[in-house]
Amino acid sequence: MQTFKLIDGNYTKEEATEILMNLFSSKINFHELKQFSSIEKYGEANEYTQKRIMELTESRESIRNILSSDSNNIQFRIHSTVNIEILENKNA
Repeated sequence: MQTFKLIDGNYTKEEATEILMNLFSSKINFHELKQFSSIEKYGEANEYTQKRIMELTESRESIRNILSSDSNNIQFRIHSTVNIEILENKNA
């Protein structure tokens, strides 16, 4: 397994909002495109993809609430890593 730092630092409210909203929006968009593809190819939605869209949307709203502090004089420390593990493809 390899680990990579994705986000690691202190950010203003505006910076934290921009970084995190863009990250979550990108992931939601990825799953929405997969959902569209599934509907086009198979005529039905993918349950896992639907669930992930809902989870990511809820997380994005929770983060938006955390970052909606009235004070502009605060910073947020954000740490995020990506772990990559190579797995054998059982479908091949």
